[in-house]
Amino acid sequence: MAIRNQGMWTPGVWELIREHYPDKYEDIEQYEEDPALFKKYLESQGIDKCVLLAEDSNQTGLVPNDYILEYSSECPEFYIPFLALNPNKTGSYGKNQQRFVRSVSFCCEQLEWLADRGFRGVKDYGSYNLFPYGSELMYPFYEKAAELKLPVLFHTGESRFDSRKSKKFSNPEGLGALAKSIPDLVIIIGHCGSGKYFESAFGLTREFQNVYLEFSGVPPDFIRSHFIDRGLDLNLIPDKLVFGSDYPALPNGPDGIRKNVEKYQKLSENGVLTEQSLRGLLGSNAGRILDLY
Repeated sequence: MAIRNQGMWTPGVWELIREHYPDKYEDIEQYEEDPALFKKYLESQGIDKCVLLAEDSNQTGLVPNDYILEYSSECPEFYIPFLALNPNKTGSYGKNQQRFVRSVSFCCEQLEWLADRGFRGVKDYGSYNLFPYGSELMYPFYEKAAELKLPVLFHTGESRFDSRKSKKFSNPEGLGALAKSIPDLVIIIGHCGSGKYFESAFGLTREFQNVYLEFSGVPPDFIRSHFIDRGLDLNLIPDKLVFGSDYPALPNGPDGIRKNVEKYQKLSENGVLTEQSLRGLLGSNAGRILDLY
């Protein structure tokens, strides 16, 4: 089984698609409107189930929760919807924390309502929304997510969409205090702390039982340089690895999902990843987190 995390498409992503895949633009555009067609494409890439991510980000834009839920409902046996909520739309975290606290309270109410509608997890855009990971002002929201048994996937690390301000919040280290304070919360470190923070992300995953590493934006070609060569042995945490594609931002083109799966399999054949690590990465860990078994 291969389970992947998939964000839908904001304006900045459409610009990337036009730049890198001009000959595939119309095909990809159709996927946004046709869940069954996109499912067929993903299955051709070796994917059995797909997590679809809403987006509510001060940096990259909005992919509405309603759109993700409606899209997922067309193939409910295949798509798993994750919601997104942003308590810092007006920048109140840095200007008026009482207003931010009220916004967090409202997000808690929305979270419960959206979970009742069928969402299975949360995508937290943290640094893009200009507040630190693990802020205690956000604890009521994360406590509610834990109560509702919704895993939280955090965008972490630096990307081409970061601003000077958002880069200040890109280190996932603050998730350690959150993991300790709310041990029932499933914390997934998106992009493995991409950029300067692989060591920090790996350390959190080893230290806390409820923390996982998600590999979107981390091509298998760089597993050695990002992890092995730095003394970060992924085989020490085989039950903490989660596959993600970051589609359509694929370094190997539109068929990059299948190619990445094959490259992970090759890493296992070459002894870089154990069979247990490979199974966990390509589906069994996500299946356990999402209670699919």
